[in-house]
Formats: sequence, structure tokens, C-alpha cells
Amino acid sequence: MFLGHTRFATSSAPRLNESHPHRFSGPQTVRVWRVGGQGWEATDENYEVYVTHNGDFDYWELFDSLRTQKDLGRWLQNVLNMHKTIASCDSVKVAGMMELLRTQGIWKHSIRLAYQTSVQPSFQHTLNGEMLLEESLLNQITAIAENIFQQHVTGVPASSVLQDSRQVKDLIAVLAKAWYDIGGELRNRCGTCELLAQHSICYFLENDIFTALDKFLSCAHGSFGITACCTLDPNVVAIASRGQAMSVSFNEDLGVVLWGSEASAQMVPIGLVSGGGRGGGGRDIESQGGQSNMVPKCTHRHDLDEDGGEVIEIAICTNTQDRMAQEAAWCASGRMQVQFGESSPNFGRFSPFSMQNNLFLRVHRQKEQGFMPKEKFIAPETLLSLVGVGGDGPSLSRDASQAKDKVAADLADIPPILSFLRKEFSEQNGKNRTTSRHFFKMIRQKVLDKEQCKGDDAKRLMIDVLVTGAEASLWLGEQFASDLQSLFPTLRVIPMSSNKIIGVLSNTRGEAPMSGFAFCSTTMSLKETIVVSISHSGQTFPTLHATHALRKVCGDRVFVLTGSVDSKMSAAVGQHAYIGAPWTGRVWTTYAGWRPSEALTVSTVAAHHVLTELLLYLAEHVVCDEDVQFIKAAGNRFRKEDVKDLYRLNRDCCVKAIPNILGCDLNGGKMPSATHEKLVRKGRFWALHVLEGPYSWCLSAMYIFGTVVSGYPIFTGIMRGVTHDTGPEWLKYLLLAFDSLLYSFLPLFFSMILRLLQGREQFARLGKRTLVIGDVPYVHQLLESYVSKLFSLSYSIASIDVHGANAVDHLVHRFTHRVARGVLLAVGRPDGRLFSQTKAESWVMMAMQQAKAIVHLLSPPEIITVGHNPFRNTMLGDGNITLETLRPHFLCESLAGVDENEPMSRMATIKELNKNMLSAQTSYADHFDNKSFAQGENLEPIGSSYLQEMAPNDINRLRSKFQSLTEWAAAEADIGVHKTSDASAPVFYSNDNSKHDRSRHDKSRHSDLSSRRNDAESLSSHGRVAHVGANLVHSDQHHGGVLDKTIGRIFKRGQGGDESSHNLAEAAGPTVFDRALDKASGQLLDLLGKTNLVEIMYENRFASLERYVAFLVFFHAMAKRVASFPLLPFDISRSQSQLRIATTAAPISAAEVEREWATDKSASLLDVQITSSDMSRHGASAKPVDYW
Repeated sequence: MFLGHTRFATSSAPRLNESHPHRFSGPQTVRVWRVGGQGWEATDENYEVYVTHNGDFDYWELFDSLRTQKDLGRWLQNVLNMHKTIASCDSVKVAGMMELLRTQGIWKHSIRLAYQTSVQPSFQHTLNGEMLLEESLLNQITAIAENIFQQHVTGVPASSVLQDSRQVKDLIAVLAKAWYDIGGELRNRCGTCELLAQHSICYFLENDIFTALDKFLSCAHGSFGITACCTLDPNVVAIASRGQAMSVSFNEDLGVVLWGSEASAQMVPIGLVSGGGRGGGGRDIESQGGQSNMVPKCTHRHDLDEDGGEVIEIAICTNTQDRMAQEAAWCASGRMQVQFGESSPNFGRFSPFSMQNNLFLRVHRQKEQGFMPKEKFIAPETLLSLVGVGGDGPSLSRDASQAKDKVAADLADIPPILSFLRKEFSEQNGKNRTTSRHFFKMIRQKVLDKEQCKGDDAKRLMIDVLVTGAEASLWLGEQFASDLQSLFPTLRVIPMSSNKIIGVLSNTRGEAPMSGFAFCSTTMSLKETIVVSISHSGQTFPTLHATHALRKVCGDRVFVLTGSVDSKMSAAVGQHAYIGAPWTGRVWTTYAGWRPSEALTVSTVAAHHVLTELLLYLAEHVVCDEDVQFIKAAGNRFRKEDVKDLYRLNRDCCVKAIPNILGCDLNGGKMPSATHEKLVRKGRFWALHVLEGPYSWCLSAMYIFGTVVSGYPIFTGIMRGVTHDTGPEWLKYLLLAFDSLLYSFLPLFFSMILRLLQGREQFARLGKRTLVIGDVPYVHQLLESYVSKLFSLSYSIASIDVHGANAVDHLVHRFTHRVARGVLLAVGRPDGRLFSQTKAESWVMMAMQQAKAIVHLLSPPEIITVGHNPFRNTMLGDGNITLETLRPHFLCESLAGVDENEPMSRMATIKELNKNMLSAQTSYADHFDNKSFAQGENLEPIGSSYLQEMAPNDINRLRSKFQSLTEWAAAEADIGVHKTSDASAPVFYSNDNSKHDRSRHDKSRHSDLSSRRNDAESLSSHGRVAHVGANLVHSDQHHGGVLDKTIGRIFKRGQGGDESSHNLAEAAGPTVFDRALDKASGQLLDLLGKTNLVEIMYENRFASLERYVAFLVFFHAMAKRVASFPLLPFDISRSQSQLRIATTAAPISAAEVEREWATDKSASLLDVQITSSDMSRHGASAKPVDYW
């Protein structure tokens, strides 16, 4: 048996004496009574209790009062007569309580415990050393008990001892009289001593390690994943769980049992194969190459009920009949029936596997107050068969856990996992699609109910959708909540940290908010809330316990997103993981499974994509809905053509763009990619900044060793070589001074040489570099965590400080005052070629220009930008990494005739527009360029369907006006055109001024989103959409079947164009187009604005994701080069904390949540009843409790 635990210190600092496994007292010799072949026998044996504990021990109910673990530790020291200093961590007190409670077969320990429970001396008296059972008195009454029991069992078969109540009463009476006759303090404290004798006999017979652990857990407050064993029972281990995940896994063939708080860790190869007999004679096959198909793994797993509390005993019985006889003797008093509610002779013990008849289990669930029978334990929903679990996921070409570079292996798994998810979402019976169907039904009903209750003030506090998670999951959830809110403007979608949720729910059932946050039952209502909980591991502590609590509040309206169906959170919403388990429709899975690297890559990308597919599914079914009232109530602003365009963008992102960035095909194999190579090259170049210290250190060391050992410093050596030691004395000392000066500044000298040879900034500061990452919130937050973890184990001389900020929000305010020589800025740029993103990109460029303008010693910060826009700002240098655009053009790009050049510098294309004006006498469809369709792909511009409503003459007029605006904007920017005044700016007027004459400022994103497509005409134009794979096909006809033709780019680009226009395109930057749009109004602005929704969704779900993946590649290349430095290697996949999953309180404990919501205190008022099955973590039909 091996017991161990990697401690994540919470209650005290990590020290050697506080490492697991814990014991409270040192080894001690005790007299132990056992039932042997000759009856009852007593022997002297070594006694120690070992405990490992994952969780937090807050209180213990002692004499009907709650005592903190610190007070309990001092109390235990006096009770157990332990005078040495104990460790301060909470787990040591767990070990002390187990030492106090584990009394079976030991009269001394049984009497010591009985004295506390029968006399109940005050807690304060015990702390003060008063009313203690003195050691001499304890030894005296123990000797009396030993003698009386010896007489009682001598010559009597073990099966006949204490087999009826009369025998027990007789023994109690004899013991009580003998102890009473001692007199003195014992008589004064214990009276007749009958209660002391009764408790002593019960503890002597009952309290084995399993019973002791069950008793401890029933009175303890906190979160507990406990393993306990005792030297008196070397073949027995007891495991408990409440408020903390614990799992036990078995290999049916080998008889191996693994347990721990993280279920995925138990899927490791066992490393032994049977040789010479089942369960023995194993041999290590790693010497044979360690092929994974030869290494056995666990075949079954049981997850303990951490919600209600569960204790399981694992025992290896070499002689089953003798073991059963011992149990019958120990449990004859009948108290076990009271403790466990069990009357069978074996008291719940059973053998789960027929092939392992020496393995026995006992399982006691505290909520149900009874043993779990074998029939229930071996049921597929309780004992999960691991054979075939996860086989419905994508086929990956490698096992990432066996890869040398685990981060690279995770990155290579992104394309096949995304490809699989797209396919799975397109299947009508796909699990994720089924869950999305259930989610949409609830959303739809929520929208209709809200429309009927419009104006009801009582509904104003209602949260319609609550998205929760922790850290990375929360950041993804916040972006999803924003996009879901845009899709359903009439709903109230709130993202919130799961730590805040359990913090509030544990505080008088949500009546009081946490400091700094308004969330509580008086400001927000959860009565009808739909919940989405996100956790890749499925057992992140706060998210898991928030899911448990919210399920008791919201019932079946709780959905979860995890990396695998086989997770704790899936079980929390009633979804079993065994083969053939019914699908409850409450779980989305990324199929990414357990990932060995702590640096998040494929798990976050897959989670983001699942949420994207969910949004597409919702949008599709909104526009397909036949209920016009629902569409209007939902505030829908998408058309079916928009949803079709989003599916096209989704396809191009997953199938083209991301594989191109990663340099991996859809099977995870390598493929050539110029974009990937540039990212890697730039990342490796930035690694030189970090490696400057180690390189300078090594070169300095080599120089010092060489010159000192040889005795020839460089200046002095040159003099000796030239003058043959005949030079003047003053020259010798002068050159020695130069050598001393060189020694003093050797690192600086070699750093300058390195920078010169490597082409890096000469005057940047020496020392550790600072990295600032700027992008949209979820991207910069994920990347800050990612880079920090990549460099977690790096040495201080080859490390980096990492920060993150929103480039269009607080990056300037937080970091410009800290910009210094050598600061590294990695910034993601939105695609400013799109109408809705021009200002965002110009703001990002402005922020970078402000940072770049901070120059000291001719050395500004070094900036790299990543984006899809090929425009290069010369002020920022050559640090622009352009991601290849592999999507169709948007309408705004096509109108401007932009192909390769940045859309905000459109002046270069304006002259070409005049050469290619469409004829007013022909249909514009006849002028579509079909050259781009050689591959058979639909490259119809995004939003081109809006042009079907316009005549060709209107299109020509818009293009002409667009030219005029751009020329004026270029003149304002002083780009080679005569500057004009604002009064000379052209203004567009449409026939319907009331409808169209709004400036771009008037039509902000929010006003535009709230004003469009709410009239009956727009609602009736949605048409029908049928889902085929991941594409939408239209069943209605459009204006003479124009869209039935293969449509290319809307406007051809001319073949002409002089050099001056090209230079103008390179020089103008974002200003020109942005100023032009600010002055635009009327029909042009309306046309460009119609694709705003699709553009924004593209930026939020696809473009930002591509930038994120590009940064993953970039920083991995950077960290990999630093980690490969020969003298200072480190593992980029691990961190110092070794914390892949926060399975313990982080930082809020869920103990009070479990207790607060364990019973329905409001049922009498609300007439709501909850049964144990309703609240079961495995129950799929939990009824909501109307607390909020």
C-alpha cells in the first residue's frame, strides 16, 4: 500500500513536518485484542494512524459546539497526552481525531475516548489541563478492564462472546463496579461508572478505521477527501469524501486499486503485466520499450458521493471465513446497527469482482444512512466501466502525455479536435447538438415568457442566463455571454465567477452579497435562471460546487461544458458516462479530454469553439423559427443569409485558417505553412531577449577563466605581445586598469556584442524583460496565464515578467508609465478592413504609437502586432505579423475593391474604381468575377445578399460617392492631396432622409443593433433554412435566381494603377477610411452597417480566436528555445505549484454551501419538497427550490 498527497498549502506554510501522510503522535506500543483461531488473544503491537487529506478542515462539533481546527489541535494535545509541538496545518488535526477515534481492540484508547464522551469535561478545562484523565489513573483502570475481559473470554469460543444483550450488560456491570471501587476522582467524575463502562465496551468493539472515519466525517465541517490507515490493519484502507472529489479505480484482472482526488490521474498506465499468476509476479515492461498497448490500465472506477458524504473501506482478506468470524465477534454488541443502519451479518462487506475474491469493500453513504449493497455498487451508473469510455471522440495520432514536448503535442491536436466538433455538431443525433436543442427550447420558452410578463416590475431582477466558471473558463464564458446577449438582446445574460457564487450562496442562503459585488438574492433572482457552468476538467472546485448548489436552486436548467462526459460536473447534472448511458441533454463536451500540460492550449480553443457552435445553432434556429412573435420578442437581428455567412466563416476558420497558423493538417500531421514559419521565427527571435543573460554569463565566465588561468588579460596581453614586457611601468598599470574596467562590465560588453550580431536593439535595459500582451479581454487573459505557465520553472536569469491588458481599454493607462527600454509588447489587432472594426484597429494602432513614442537613449519598446490586416505602420517598425486571410471578403471590402491593401488606405483603389464602373444597362450579376471559383468553393462576399435589394445604378452611385469621401479624407490626412475644410466634405443624402440620414456616430453599435430588423417586413423576410452538415442552404428564391449562380467578388479590380496610388495605400494607414466613414451617411452607411452583426460576430468568435492561436504558436516557440538552453533547461509544460486542476478550495470553501442547501428550510412557506433522490448528484430530475 502506498499513501501520498501533493499538498497545495492552505492552512499553513509548506514544511517537511507538514507533508503528507500525516500522523499526530509518534509510534507507540499498545496492547491489542484480536479474535484468532484459539479465540480472543492479546498482543503488544506498534500503533500509528496515517492520514492524507485534500480539502480544508474548518470545524468539528465537540460537545454540541463548533471548535476550530486550531482549538481542536490544542485540545487533542492534552487529551492524547501529546506534549511535542505539532504541525499547524489542518490535516494534522484530522490525523489526531482519527487517532482518538480508532480504538477497536485497544482498552486503553477505548476508555480514553469513553471518558470524554461520558464525563464531557468542559473544553476550557481540558485546554487548561484540568479534569484530565491522568496517565496513572488511565493505566490503572485499563489494567482492570484487561483482567476482567480476560476472565470473561477465557475458555469461551469467540463466536459466543458478547452475543446477546445479557452478556453485554453483565460485562458493563462488572467493569462499572470494579472502577467504582477505585474511588477518588474517578468516582467523583463518573458516578457509578456505568456510562463509562458502556461507552468503553462499544468503542472497544466498534471503532475500526472505517467506523472512526465515518464518525469523524459526520461531525466535521469543511471539505474532505481523506485516506486513512492504521498499522494494526495493514491490509485495510478507508477513504472518505464530502465536499471534495475522490475516486477509486480498479483493475479487475490484476487486483490493483488506485484512488485519488483527480479521476483522470487514475488512468495512468499501471506499468505491470501479470507473469506467473494473476495478481502477482509482475514485471516492469518499460524495459521492453513501454509500448502503451502492453501496459494495463484500470478497468472500473467508482466516484464517491462528495455531495452527501461517503466512506469506503478497501480490504484485502487472505482468509475470508476468518475475516467474517472476526467481524461477527467485533460487531456483536449491536451498536453497529445503530451507527450504520445495517442488520446483515457482514455489515455491508462484499467482493465486487468475481476474479478477485480477496478484495472486499464496504461503502457507507451518510445521506442515505446505510451501507450500499453490492447490487447497487456494481450497477453501471455507480461502478463505471472504463473500457471504451471516450472512444466516441476524435482519433488523435499521438498520446500527448507521452510526447517529449507536451505543449506542442497539445497544439497539434487542435485541428483534428475542431474538425471533429464541427462534424459532431452537424449530426442530428450528436451529443452536443442534442444538448444545444434542449438549451434552445429553454431559451425560446424564456423569451416567450418574458414577452408575456413585459412591464412586470417583479421580473426586473431576474437573471435569464447565468454563465459561470473560474479563471480561463470564466474568461471564455464572459465572451460567450456577451455574444449570447447580442443574439438575444431582450434577455439578461450575466457572467459570474463561480467563487462569487459559492461565496454568496454560503452566506445565509444568498441574502448578503460579497464585498464589491451586488450579486445576492435582493438584487438578482435565480428563480427561472438557465445556468451554463464551464470547466474543462469538470471538477474545478468552485465551479463544481457552484454547479451542485445551483442545481438545487435551478433544477434541470443547469447545463455544463466540460472536456469529457466522464467528469464530476457531468455527473452533477445527472449525466452518466458508461457506454450506452441515456443522454440527458445537459452536457456539452469538447472531447479534448485530460491534457498533461498545465499551459492551456487545446482545451481553451476547443471550449471556445463549442460555444461558437452553440451560438451558430441558436442563431440558425431563431431565423428558422416559424413563430413571428418569438422572433420579434427575441429581438433577433440576423437574417438567414447572415447565419449562412457565419457558418462559412466557421468552416474557413477551422478547416483553413487555424491549421495554416499551426502548421498542422486536420489529422494533426505537419504541413508547410509560411504563416506558421514566420510565427516560429519571430518567437525564436524574441527568445534571444530572454537568453541574453545566460549567453552573457557564459561568455563572461569563459573570458574570466581564459584570461585568469593564462595570466593574459586582453589589454595587458596585447602590451606584452607588442613590447615583450619592456614597456613603461605607467603603461602597464594603465592597461591593468582597462582590464579591471572590462572585468567590471563584462556582461554589458558581451550583451552589446550579442545585440549587434543578432540584430537586436542596442540600448535596451539589461536584466529580466517585461512582456505586455494586449488584445480583447479573453485573449490577453488566456495568454498572460499561458506565458506565465510556460516560464514557471525557468531560472531567474532566463525568465520574463508577463502582464496583460485590453488594447482598446486600459493598456495605455496601466502600462505607458511603465514603458522602458526593452519592454516587449505583443498586441493583437482587429481586422480594420471591416466596417465595424476600423475604429478598433485605429485605437490599437494609436495605443502602440503612444507606447512607441516613449524613447530613452534612442531605444523605444519593441512591438509585435498580430492580425489579419496587411497594413504596416512604419512607425511601429517591421514587427507586424500578418495572418493569411482565408475567408471570403466582406461587403465593405468588396465595395472598396480592396484585395491585399489595408482598407483604411483605400485611396490607392479609388482611381481603379472609375475604370470599372458597372454599366447601368446590365445586371450587376453579369459583372461578377468567377476566377476565384477554380477550387469549387463559394467565395461570394459576406453580406452580398443585401445588394439584391439594390439596382445597378444605385451601386454605381454609391461607389462614386465612396470615392469622393475617401479623396476628401486623404486630403484631410495630408496624403498628397490638397487639404480641404470640413465644410467641403461631401455629404450623402438619400430620398428618405428620416430613415437614412444618420451619421456614423449616431449609428453606434448599440443603437444600430437595437434599431434594425424589428419591423414586420424584416421579420417576414427570414425564409426557411435547412441544416445540411455545417452549411445553410436557402429554400426560397432571390430576385431572378441571382444567388443561385456562382457569385464571385462584387466588383472587379482594374489592372491599372500607378505607383503613386500604391505608395498612398502604404502610407495612409487607418486614418483615411475612418474619417471617410465618419462623414458618411444615408444609403451608403446603411448598406455598410447591415453587415455589422456578422462582422462583430466574426471578430468575437473567429478572428480573435485565430490571433489567440497565433500567439500560442509564437510564445511556444519563444519558450521552447529558452528552455532548450543546455545549462538551464526546464519543463515548459509544468509549473512550480504542479497544479493542473484546482480540486481544493480556491480560495472559497464550499462547506457552508453544502450545509446551507442540504435541507429545504423554505419548504413550509413555499410548499416545495426536495427528496434525497432529487438532490442526488446522479439524479437527472432535480426539482428547483424557490429560494431566490
